[in-house]
Amino acid sequence: MWRYAASLILSLLFVPSAVAAARKNVLILHEGSRLLPYQFELSSEMQKGLASTQFDIQIFDEYLDSWRLSQDPWHAVSALGTKYAGLKFDVVVVDGNAPFQAMLNRPPAFLRGTPVVFLTVPDYDLPFRLPSNFTGITVHKEYLATVRLATRLQPGLQHVFLVMGGLPSNVLRDAAVRNELASFRDQLDVVDLQNLAVDDLLRRVKSLPPHSAILFDTYLKDPSGKPYMPAEVCDLMAGRANAPVYALFETAMGRGALGGVVISFESVGKQGARIVLGLLAGAPVSRYPVVHSHNEIMIDWRNFQRFGLSESRLPSSTVILFRPPTLWERYRGYVIAAGVVILLQTILIIELGLAGKLRKRSERSARELARRLINAQEEERRRLARELHDDVSQRLALIAVHLDTMRISPPASHNDLIRELSVLYDETDLISSDIHQFSHELHPAILERLGLASALRRYCAEFSAHRKIAVHMSTTGEEARLDPETALAFFRTGQECLTNAAKHGGATGCKVLLTYADNRITLTVGDNGSGFDPKSPQAQTGLGIQSMRERLRSIDGTLRIQSSVLRGTTVFAEARLALVVIPPAHEIMHEETADTPLPASAI
Repeated sequence: MWRYAASLILSLLFVPSAVAAARKNVLILHEGSRLLPYQFELSSEMQKGLASTQFDIQIFDEYLDSWRLSQDPWHAVSALGTKYAGLKFDVVVVDGNAPFQAMLNRPPAFLRGTPVVFLTVPDYDLPFRLPSNFTGITVHKEYLATVRLATRLQPGLQHVFLVMGGLPSNVLRDAAVRNELASFRDQLDVVDLQNLAVDDLLRRVKSLPPHSAILFDTYLKDPSGKPYMPAEVCDLMAGRANAPVYALFETAMGRGALGGVVISFESVGKQGARIVLGLLAGAPVSRYPVVHSHNEIMIDWRNFQRFGLSESRLPSSTVILFRPPTLWERYRGYVIAAGVVILLQTILIIELGLAGKLRKRSERSARELARRLINAQEEERRRLARELHDDVSQRLALIAVHLDTMRISPPASHNDLIRELSVLYDETDLISSDIHQFSHELHPAILERLGLASALRRYCAEFSAHRKIAVHMSTTGEEARLDPETALAFFRTGQECLTNAAKHGGATGCKVLLTYADNRITLTVGDNGSGFDPKSPQAQTGLGIQSMRERLRSIDGTLRIQSSVLRGTTVFAEARLALVVIPPAHEIMHEETADTPLPASAI
């Protein structure tokens, strides 16, 4: 008992520490204000990217607003030491050059040695060597690439007006701008519109010379110190300007800029979040070298159309924004749904047409089969009529003449009378046997009295004696009491198979197997005759095979034929048993070789 209590106490003691170990603290130092669109977009992407199931991450956002306050960012960062006293940060994210320089040159004591991930730091502000705890993502303002895009879209471009305002002085930035645009100085007239009041800027861009373009960097405040949102200034300027406005930041898209090779803050936020998660998982800073942001060519389709520029001049990798959907894009779902419906209807119509043709063909086949069966029945009636008239009737007439002669002139002696009566008896018995045979062929009464197996066995014996063909008959399984229609169908199938083997196949031996198993009955008849091709037209339209198929189809049975030329024929007839099994009166396996016929009088 005491061991259980001790283990419970230890587990309760260590649970809070485990939870605390999984919690991670991340401090994000933003250079500007939360009101700036790019700061909001970057912070949102970081929040989404740092949503982790592995850690309980607490994110603390601090906005230094260094552009409006115009003070040394180090003081603002150092003052945070009091606010976060006693809280240890696992990673510091610096967004912008001002907090980057503060952490690089004089990191405050409470953040010293903490891994630093910098974002949106211009590449020209990055020192040659970084401390070992620094890594991050630099951004590059694509002055050169954006001007090149402008000359591609505006082949006659002559003037480029560079607009920026409110940025702190930066020698490295100015040098980078000059170097970027130096290759166009001889081809284009590059005019600086820096640090103008907004009203003056709007008046200036309203009447620019033909073949001009505006390259908008940013505008944070006017010469009097009044702060502005860069995207709002871009929107105002684009509404007044008589030339297209090209931008360097994605946040200007949809706010008046026609396009440009822009920095995507969404992409920077996603990249930064991946680095922070790796560091929180214990990876060393050295695993993540400094990378550059991925810039994209973007076009606002509305402004692109406004200035009548040619779409064929756009690079293939251009991302086109605000383009109205085409008729196909707008109604694609309806078109696809309608197409599917039409296709299904077409398939249904074709299926109905094919079914109609198949039905007509089946009806023709049924009519043809019925006609042939009627003809066969009539032919059989004629044969029986001939047999009765030419054979039985004549023989009975002879008997009548014989009796009449005996009546008129009786035999002289008793022995002569006995001899004459014996001749008449033999002839009458022979006629009786022939009439019985006719009756048996028309309808085997033994089938109803003794069942299918006995009837088939008797018929095989008679067939073997009459045709001089060895027939081997066997049964397996417990014999079931069949309904008359099923028994007659299998009996006639066996008759037809043996008749075809003798008449068409020239067989000298046959095997008949009747099987009762798995609630099914199967009749297998094989012969060693000449065989045939079951797929030939003669076989497909033969009356015997058609008759067997129709008989079995009427009882939901199937007929299958295996045969090839000179290799004999095997016929399989199968149907389901639906009746009660009767107690067997003989062995389950019974084999009999029919060699001698039974007298007709015994049936």
